[in-house]
Amino acid sequence: FGDISVQIYISGLYVMMDPADIATVGQAVFYRTGSVQRGSYVYDDVKQETAIPIKDVPPRLFSEALLDIALASASSGESDADWQKDETLCLFHAS
Repeated sequence: FGDISVQIYISGLYVMMDPADIATVGQAVFYRTGSVQRGSYVYDDVKQETAIPIKDVPPRLFSEALLDIALASASSGESDADWQKDETLCLFHAS
């Protein structure tokens, strides 16, 4: 699935993070590989026109991405019902 990538939005994760700080995992957006520039000091983001709707993501890729997110966040039992209000966690808002 080299032509599809996933961007995961996370808030509160820093290089010198204090163990008491809370990081929040937000939205995951699938997009066409190569449509977002990557590199040092490059601040590009997924555009709505290059985002891939969930229904068009191959089931195995979707499953693997969700498993990775679940494993990375499994140590926390906390949740924030209002996470979508944080614009750093949600690139596209449902209308």
